[in-house]
Amino acid sequence: MIFALSASVAAWEVPTSVASDADARALELDAECSVHAAAISSDACTLSALQLRAKLQQDQQEQQEQQEQQEQEKLDQAEENAARPPSSAGAAEEMENDTETFTISPQCFGYTGAVCNSSALCDPHRNAVCRPAVGKCVCDGGCAGADGRCYEQQNDLIAKDVQLRNVRWEHWKMYFARSLTGKMKTTIAPEWMNTKQDKFNIYKVPSSNHNHSEYILGSVKWPTYAVGIKATATKSFHPFAAYGVNLAHKKGVMAYWSPAGIMLRICENPKGNIRIGTTPRHKETIWAFAMRGSNEVFGSTSRPDSGGEWNFEP
Repeated sequence: MIFALSASVAAWEVPTSVASDADARALELDAECSVHAAAISSDACTLSALQLRAKLQQDQQEQQEQQEQQEQEKLDQAEENAARPPSSAGAAEEMENDTETFTISPQCFGYTGAVCNSSALCDPHRNAVCRPAVGKCVCDGGCAGADGRCYEQQNDLIAKDVQLRNVRWEHWKMYFARSLTGKMKTTIAPEWMNTKQDKFNIYKVPSSNHNHSEYILGSVKWPTYAVGIKATATKSFHPFAAYGVNLAHKKGVMAYWSPAGIMLRICENPKGNIRIGTTPRHKETIWAFAMRGSNEVFGSTSRPDSGGEWNFEP
């Protein structure tokens, strides 16, 4: 019964045509179902076939996700290359040196959110330096806080290997999906099938933003990835969505992810449930929520119902 249930869950994630091919291969490769094992009971044959079918479907899914991840990495690299203006070899080398002097990761977000150029320096109160080649005020050897200033400390890891379960759709968990859109999604697949894509490390950034602490939700499986919330680039159910952002590719001139989209608020309500959101440029907070009819995680400036509430597990 356990193997049958696992096979049913795996089949739920796989298109019908793929599942049919997997079924055929499972029956072809299963030695216990061959004509040479006629003495074996039909129950034993069925059990073995289901085990093999589930394994084949899981392998196919992982291969497909790996291909999607490679395509996403190519798009990220193309975006970074496009951000480089036509320049001499010396200017290209200068840009490379500029990006190497600051860090952007869940553990340390070195971009303050301010921009600059050769004639406009950074505001002194930020304790930042201007990198004209990328047009950003960055922390040279330090990390940006929620107030946009540089601090000589890294972000504080306050929770490790946690899951985010939706309150309204209690069987659904948020996870880093491999897709061309890069949007965060929800899944009902069991933990062993998600291969740590549904696990988060929570980092608290230095200082506060208008008396609100802010946090970075990093991926356990992909250490350079974090959750970001911003306006959607394409037509969608809602104008905002949550994305899995590869921070390693966000140092260039055209890298639009600012601290406001990556450093998120985590608020607890009287019921003990949490909301996750961002407040860009002192505007209304955008709260992440799950909705009926889609497994993507969207954002709303209004207070969503319990679909916008989550619980940390464990």
